[in-house]
Amino acid sequence: MKRLEYIRVAVLLAAVALLGNLAVAQEVKSSGLSRDTITIGDQVVWRALFTVPERAKVGIAPYASILNSTTAGDTTGGVAPYNLGEKIDLLRDFTLDTLSVKEGMREIEANILLTSYDSGSYKLPQPLVVVQHAPELGGSDEVVTRMDTLRFDMPSLNVLSVPVDTANFQIREIKGQMRYPLTFGEVFPWVLLGLFVIVVIYLEIRYIIYRRQNKDLEGRSIKTLLTLWPSAGLRSCAERSSGRTAKRSSSTPE
Repeated sequence: MKRLEYIRVAVLLAAVALLGNLAVAQEVKSSGLSRDTITIGDQVVWRALFTVPERAKVGIAPYASILNSTTAGDTTGGVAPYNLGEKIDLLRDFTLDTLSVKEGMREIEANILLTSYDSGSYKLPQPLVVVQHAPELGGSDEVVTRMDTLRFDMPSLNVLSVPVDTANFQIREIKGQMRYPLTFGEVFPWVLLGLFVIVVIYLEIRYIIYRRQNKDLEGRSIKTLLTLWPSAGLRSCAERSSGRTAKRSSSTPE
């Protein structure tokens, strides 16, 4: 009986030692916001410091999905349930940085950047941080990979609206649109376009006037040109025919 009692005590001590080692294996040292009260649009950083075994792998779930899957508010207190992802805006998701490695333990800092554009008090949900330990041999010589999750404190973020000083508030007139002087590069293409239109209109008017006066665009009478063209045409035809006759006579053999 005494030997059996000794075995039970030994098993309990081993279990306590094992639990103590597991507790020391990973530890959340600190977790909190850079400030718990902000005004609308201000930014706040949530930092967490924890340790894990050196050979362990650490993974963290996207915090945006956690916010979108968290419902806050209640109907009994007059506040309708709402999606926390609609109230808290994620500017930068969690990033993990290793600060130091000492005695087989790795110290890691996790931080996230948040803001909000709705006034109110919000309880931030826990991030999901998973620690995958290095593979170990189990009791039946099987490789066992142990997974643990870290638990962080859930801070509250108070968002205040921007105060308006109604005593010194003055309504001012809306200023008109600011106008800038025109540059030469902006005006020059329009000047060229205007000159082109003027030239086209001038040629059109001149053509109509000269057309009524039986003149061409150069101001010459069309009748005079018609009287000159036939004689010039006959002369050129006579010259071409005489040239062909001379060629035939020179090519005929004697």
